[in-house]
Amino acid sequence: MELEIPIVDLDESFEECAKTVKHACEKHGFFAIKGIPEEITAEALDHMKRFFALSEEVKQSLVVDVGHGYIPYGVQNLDPEHQTKGDMKEVFAVGPEKTSDSGESWLFGTNKWPTDEQLPGFKKFLEEYRKFMHETSVKLSQIIGYSLGMPADYFDHKIFDESVSCLRPLHYFPEKSDPEHGIFGAGAHSDWGMVTLLYTDGQQGLQVFVDGQWRDVKEPRGTLICNIGDMLQRWSNNKYKSTRHRVVNMKGVDRYSIPYFLNPAPDSVITTLPTCGTPKYKDITCEDYVTNMYDATGPNSIAS
Repeated sequence: MELEIPIVDLDESFEECAKTVKHACEKHGFFAIKGIPEEITAEALDHMKRFFALSEEVKQSLVVDVGHGYIPYGVQNLDPEHQTKGDMKEVFAVGPEKTSDSGESWLFGTNKWPTDEQLPGFKKFLEEYRKFMHETSVKLSQIIGYSLGMPADYFDHKIFDESVSCLRPLHYFPEKSDPEHGIFGAGAHSDWGMVTLLYTDGQQGLQVFVDGQWRDVKEPRGTLICNIGDMLQRWSNNKYKSTRHRVVNMKGVDRYSIPYFLNPAPDSVITTLPTCGTPKYKDITCEDYVTNMYDATGPNSIAS
């Protein structure tokens, strides 16, 4: 059974956008946004196809750590309790970079790029695309804050100053999933951060666990799929849902997607918003929450 998700039109009024977001987030935390120039996402997809077509030798030279650089096929295992092998995907992680102003958090690191001779224009475009996605995410966070009864700019300083947001393009290999035997494109998980914005090549595979069953997400053409992460569920005191999802490749074809994970600064405190009732969670910093999740799921499962 397909899950039709509501569409938020960023060209509509702020109030209309907030109303649609609120309804979706209270139900299952998934919605789509439109108003993103298709030529930008199409170019991003082209760049990622060319990257993943590089030789294994070149890609292996770009391995850094679980948050930066190339992550080979099968290394991640997002649901070790139910998976019999690693995720059938490879990743290129563009993570938060360590600078003189970034502090000492382990979440900051160093990105490693193919040379311009290996992949002309790749680094320049991807850095511009990451900036564009962050700006879009900030606009969405303002709609989300407003929908929760907070000032629209409530989250701004948390995600502008030393944000540990990241871009993690994915290539799913042309292999069929076998859920009954624990084989998935990506195992079941919820996202750890604030909100995720996802562009895909249109190949179906994303499933969401809603009302006790896995449902295929109907991806509206020309949109980005968005979902709420664990931190926003905590901020909203469970008003907004961070829902488990997975990727099941039933056609056995190549599938590409480009998720952008909006996360706050490492020292941002995730605390129940004053509009969301008696707290159900203890306060925790972004860094401590990610560290706890990292420890719980193992070094190969930091994010999807």
